[in-house]
Order: sequence, then structure tokens, then C-alpha cells
Amino acid sequence: MKSKWNYDQPRQNQSRPKRKRILIVTEGKVTEPLYFDSLKKYCEIPQGQLEIYIEPAPDHDGNTPERVVSSAKKLKKEEENRARQARNNSALTDADPYDDVWVVFDTEREGKNLNLKNAADSAAAAKLCVAISYPSFESWFLLHLRDGLPAMSDCDAVVREIHKIFPGGYRKNSPKNRDLKRLIESILDRKKTTKAIERAKRIEKTAFTDHPHVPIRPGTKIHVLVEEIWKSSPKGQRDLR
Repeated sequence: MKSKWNYDQPRQNQSRPKRKRILIVTEGKVTEPLYFDSLKKYCEIPQGQLEIYIEPAPDHDGNTPERVVSSAKKLKKEEENRARQARNNSALTDADPYDDVWVVFDTEREGKNLNLKNAADSAAAAKLCVAISYPSFESWFLLHLRDGLPAMSDCDAVVREIHKIFPGGYRKNSPKNRDLKRLIESILDRKKTTKAIERAKRIEKTAFTDHPHVPIRPGTKIHVLVEEIWKSSPKGQRDLR
């Protein structure tokens, strides 16, 4: 989506391309931030072309989709206020709010959060971008390793599937997140990423039949966000044309 704010630039700055700024607010504290931070570094996006900010939602005895959305709304509003103040102070080089604010969470806690659809609708109404995974974020990892997703009801089931396929096995809570780092390093590959995007798109047609943002069976929309980042990368542009 386009920035809400349009600023008149001094004549000497008219040719300066506008940078795009993305904020990703995640439900998890470790897995999602580590993945997106690693993806950002791997992509080597040219400076000034795309800026990515990753912010885990504050955890109060376990995050919920509602809390993730609420946190994203707050951060979005704060950045819009900062941009307005920068414009008023003529700080034109730093007067851009976020172009896109993404909320990233999963359905694993759906039994405890009956308002999952309401959270997604609230996010969409606030013009936030929504990326939900069923049953967990790790479903996105699994799509790098196999075609399609088996029946899985929770994160433990996804981890077991990854463990069976990934060389050396995989434990979610390995010491110092060694297995997670090793897995992310393995899947951050041009061919694997484009293949995972293709697989996620095929699954999307059957997983999101009840609600545009909330899957009813194993699936994910993380690929939409990843593709947005990937296409800004010299490493990904060739594959996504």
C-alpha cells in the first residue's frame, strides 16, 4: 500500500527514490524474528531500497493474536505521528512512515483464542497486512523441505515432520537455538525459497476457503511477505520475474 503521507520535496531531492519501509510484528520472540532477520541479511537488499524492521509483540503471559494486532496498531500510529512531526520540523529525509505493517501469528492457540478471525478482521480494517500460519510458523519452514503439508494440529507435529526430513534432525528448543539456526541457514537458498513460495500458493487455494486470512487446514501466508522481501533482493529478482 502507498504511504499515507505525501511530502513536497526540495527541488534538489526530487530525483531521490522513495525508500520502502516495512514493519513486521511477530507473535513469537525467537523463531520468527530470527528467520526474518536472517532473510534480511541474506537478501543483501541495496541500501535505501527497502528497510525492514522486526518487532516481537510484548509478551504478557503468552501472546495472543489480539495482542499482536494491538501492538502493531500502536507502533503504526507512533510512526505516523513521528513522520508528521518530522515533516513539521522540515526533516524531510526522515519523514516516511511505514508503507506496510505486517502481523505474523498462527492458529495453534486458536482453542484459547476464539476471536482469531476477529483479530484478523481488526488488522485488515486498520490496513495491516496479515500473515497467519496453520498450525504454526514452522509450517513455512516445512514447505522448503517437502511438497504439501500433512495433517498437523500443533507446532509439535510440525517439528516432528521437520525432524524426519531435515538432515541431522531438528529440535525446536535446542541449546542456543542451534537447530533453528542450522535449519534457517539451510533453507535460505534461492531455489528452496522460490519452491516454498510456489508450494504455499498452491496450498493457499484450499487452506483459506473459509476466511481470506485465516486458514482452516495446514497452510500459511508467510510466502506473501517473503515474496515482497525477496523481489527486492538481487538474489530473488531473477527467479520471481
